[in-house]
Amino acid sequence: GPPLAPIDVFAYRVGHTVFVDWATAASGPAPTAYRLDVSGTFIGSFHTTTRALSGTVGPGTYTLSVVAINACGVSAAAAPWTVAVP
Repeated sequence: GPPLAPIDVFAYRVGHTVFVDWATAASGPAPTAYRLDVSGTFIGSFHTTTRALSGTVGPGTYTLSVVAINACGVSAAAAPWTVAVP
């Protein structure tokens, strides 16, 4: 089946760089990739096989949520984090 939602999601900023990292659920089917969904000042998605992403952004408010993916489907989204960049 599809993997469980990522856990221990943490998002923060240093200057204009936003960092997001997460862990794989302790049980359930293994994910093969992740998708970071962004809304707010920027709307888009980023796919990765790692458990962290970072990037330089412009001023604004960004809401970040992560899902796990495998050949059987996509997990529910982890609880979102909102990061404000002055």
